[in-house]
Amino acid sequence: MPDRHLTLSRLLRVYEGEESPRELAEFALNHLRAICSECDEGYAAYARAKAHRRRPPRAVDFGAALDKAAQESAAQRARLAHDEKRARREVTDLLALPADQWPQKIDKARARYSTPAAASALLAESRRELRDRPAFALELLTAARRVAERIEPGHYGPSLTHEMRVRTAAHQANGLRVLGELRGADALWPPIHAHLAEHPLDDAAIRAELASLEASLRQDQRRLDEAEALLLRAEALYRKLEDRQGVAKVLVKRSTVSSLAGNFDATLEALAEAGAWLDSEVNSGLAWTVLHNRAICLCDLERFEEAERCLLRNQAQGDSGLGVAAEVSHTWLAGRIAAGLGKTQEARELLGRTRNEYLRRRLPFRAATVSLDLAALLLAAGETFEVKRLAQQTARTFERQSVHPQVARALDLFQSAATAEELTTELLAEVRLRFAIPRRLLLPAD
Repeated sequence: MPDRHLTLSRLLRVYEGEESPRELAEFALNHLRAICSECDEGYAAYARAKAHRRRPPRAVDFGAALDKAAQESAAQRARLAHDEKRARREVTDLLALPADQWPQKIDKARARYSTPAAASALLAESRRELRDRPAFALELLTAARRVAERIEPGHYGPSLTHEMRVRTAAHQANGLRVLGELRGADALWPPIHAHLAEHPLDDAAIRAELASLEASLRQDQRRLDEAEALLLRAEALYRKLEDRQGVAKVLVKRSTVSSLAGNFDATLEALAEAGAWLDSEVNSGLAWTVLHNRAICLCDLERFEEAERCLLRNQAQGDSGLGVAAEVSHTWLAGRIAAGLGKTQEARELLGRTRNEYLRRRLPFRAATVSLDLAALLLAAGETFEVKRLAQQTARTFERQSVHPQVARALDLFQSAATAEELTTELLAEVRLRFAIPRRLLLPAD
């Protein structure tokens, strides 16, 4: 593949005489045209003039083109810095209104809500809300995408415009995924790929971010091979960028894919490697997640004493900084460990509290998975009526949800067996295997 940037290897080829300075100048000019719309327009005008003249025009002044690009870059940086201050005020004004009024507010604005900075500010706000208030985060993401569509390419350049449009669409898809709306999330990705095919992105960090976001959806759809391939791509990009936190996040997600595939050894290996990439003081939230997910894997292996030690270590470290989502996931894990250690009453209380919180936060997949943990305790206690009621409530939660066929069959089996009072420990284990919803904490990035 030819170089796309001014790399050391290319400069060495010129130095050694393997490539002419003219070829290097043409390469650099073409790259300038790709990142600067004004340079591209100027060169197109030059090419048209050249085509209609018998005598070749004066040679292109490459130094002048470089100076012009530098001036344009400085002007754009100043414009973006100014826009960031304005964007903070715009987002504050928007958040003062009910969410159903945001589209009208954005569409009626003339100059406001039309910059990359405004879309980026809304995107950042949504990521802060995604763990604890996913429905509200989706409202923010929808607004961010609306703003991105209003950005004027001629003012900010096509590269930045396409970048914001693709990123807001990808994060909106992820917001739908978190809420369990997998069909809606899936529908957004073909247009994203079509856009990228027409307008490729050079930024490796953004390409890694997009691959990681899509991998989360493929994981929840149980398309595990696709999820693994996307995560390997993201990991390679983050390693090239020497982004330690990015690598660690991807490794945590790869551990979840391994867990869903039943490969718990690979799960523990990926989590151990993720921990090695982190500075626990700088990345306290992610370090907390790594230890938390290790405890989850140990529970799946029925190594409950080891899982409890991980739980206690996280408690000793104090606040994870990840908000309510971490607290709820911690309570769920404590319930699973209590059940595994035979502390039945404590487990029932903790799992019941967790299930109610997930239902309140409109996270049906997680609520259903906790319901299966709770059903196992009720079944062991011979409380068949409570098991039946729990199964019916779980089925109602998914009445308007788009779910994977495997999950739908698992829910049907759970409800029909519980209703007929034919649910056994073995049958419940089969339901849990088919359901296989990830038991992980939602990471800060997605």
